[in-house]
Amino acid sequence: MNPPDYSLWLLPAPGPARDLLRHYVMALRTAVPGAAPLDPHLTLVPSLGFDRRRAIARARRVAVAIAGGRVPVRRCATVAGVATGAHRYQSIMAGIACEPWLKALNRFAVQTDPSPSRAYYPHISLLYADLDATRIVELAGGLGPLLRRVPLGHLVVSRVCTDIERRHCIWSWPLPSPGHPMSPIP
Repeated sequence: MNPPDYSLWLLPAPGPARDLLRHYVMALRTAVPGAAPLDPHLTLVPSLGFDRRRAIARARRVAVAIAGGRVPVRRCATVAGVATGAHRYQSIMAGIACEPWLKALNRFAVQTDPSPSRAYYPHISLLYADLDATRIVELAGGLGPLLRRVPLGHLVVSRVCTDIERRHCIWSWPLPSPGHPMSPIP
């Protein structure tokens, strides 16, 4: 078993868009027995490292920057289409348009620790599985039309164990929204 790694995500807000994304995840998992369980999430920083305290400290710095207006954030992401990848596993994802606010937020989050990072590709994970590329493309092609916009609700640090991609949220902060008081940063 690999040691846990930590990722920084933006979670879809409760509502029809999140429900539809969860439906896609369940349909894909039904089609691929043994596929890793996951909840749809927009990956902001794929790896915050292996130290829990440092990962949460980095997330807090991002939350403080958002709360202080130093880093832009929008409560909605634009879906660019279905994509496939093979970073840790063969995967299917909803590609997210790399809008300037999202690129700036990722850049700030990565700067909280100057460790080397891969090029940023914003996406909402829908399936991780050990399949050949042809099967992944076939499954992705059968998804049908995706949403155009996904409302976002929380900034989250998740513990990732790559042995079976078990994920556990260890820190969460609701994104600020117009007309609502800002939540304290935990």
